[in-house]
Amino acid sequence: MAGNFADIRERGVKQIHFIVSDGLSGMKNVITEIYPTQSISPV
Repeated sequence: MAGNFADIRERGVKQIHFIVSDGLSGMKNVITEIYPTQSISPV
């Protein structure tokens, strides 16, 4: 999963505005690892 976000970052995406997840465990950790300044809002 981290590899997918790392690939996106390496292609030049500097910020992700919207990610939808069904509560997959570890998703928050992966996002903040690849995009450390990204804020995450629980629903």
